[in-house]
This record gives sequence, C-alpha cells and structure tokens, in this order.
Amino acid sequence: MSKKNFSLFDLKKGQLLVSTPVIKDPNFDRTVVYLLEHSHEGSLGIILNRPAPEELKRDLESVVMEVVPYGEIDAVKCMIGGPVAVEDHYIVLAKGPFSLNGEGIIEISEGVYGLGLDANLSPDIVSQFELRIYCGYAGWDAGQLQSELVIGGWIVLEPEGVQDIFWDGQEDLWRRLLKRKGGKLAALANYPDDLAVN
Repeated sequence: MSKKNFSLFDLKKGQLLVSTPVIKDPNFDRTVVYLLEHSHEGSLGIILNRPAPEELKRDLESVVMEVVPYGEIDAVKCMIGGPVAVEDHYIVLAKGPFSLNGEGIIEISEGVYGLGLDANLSPDIVSQFELRIYCGYAGWDAGQLQSELVIGGWIVLEPEGVQDIFWDGQEDLWRRLLKRKGGKLAALANYPDDLAVN
C-alpha cells in the first residue's frame, strides 16, 4: 500500500474526520471529529456524535449557567467531545445566524463559533444561537494525526453546512457521511454495529 504524504496544508480547522475500523481505540469507534485546530505542534478536535449521559449533564449545570445565564439547561445539548479531560475541560460551540465578533468568540467555520466561558453574551444574542457543550476533547501530538491518515484511519471531509456539525441525533452521522463519500466507503456504512452478527 503506497503512503500518501499528508502535509500541514492538507488539514485545516473546520474539517471533519470520519473514523474507519483501522482506528482500534474504542473512544473513536464510529466517530466523527470536528477539527478545531491544526498546526505543526499538533491537532485538536471534538467528537460530534457522542451525547453525554444524563448524570454528566446534571453535573454540568454550573458550567451551562456560565454560558447561558439567562436560559434553561435543557436548552443546551451536552456531548462527549473526546477522551481527554472529560471531567474538567469544556468546549462550547454556537450555531449563529449571522457573523459575530467579540472577545472570547472565534469563528471555526462558516456559521459555527467557539465561545469562551467569559464571552459575556447578552440575552438577545444568546437567544439567536443553538449552543452545545462538549466535555473533553480529542488531541494529537505533532505528526500523530498525519500518521493515522497515512494508514487509512480517518477520512477527511468538508462539512456541507452547519447541519453536519450540529448533529441532531435523528440519524447516524457516521453512516450518513460515509454514504455521502460513496464507493467502498458507502458499503462500510452498512456494516452492522456488531460484526459478529450476520
């Protein structure tokens, strides 16, 4: 199998990484990762399709109220962003209907913003966003993600709008993206969750 040379310029923030069975780590089984940062020093992303269990969501109430002091905790979806620092590291994404600039606010891709817990958004602004809190993150040291790409562990896709990022749970995001890619990857999407089942 010939190896592709993935340079820094082949990856950028805002892309999606769709896992393949080559990745043996159960933390990434059938996951879709949204790439938030990528440089020569390493990469950082969040898993999009792992809802947080209810007990963890209850534990996050104080964090949610920092982000949405005017709203209800039930209006904010909480997700498992990755295996690193699940207990004490939170990343907040907002789906905004317009361009927004301000301290503690970073546009990651079109219509998707990262919010710091100190963003100090007004009630009027908060009401216009769909917010998600991700507990933990996925991280790679320098060159590690490229090595996983070389062996076929991830498929890199560009999101087709914010609906790819703000997964609603009504369908399997991992399967949907593989089918979109087509070819042999679309067939992979039809594999049963338990490969022992025929």
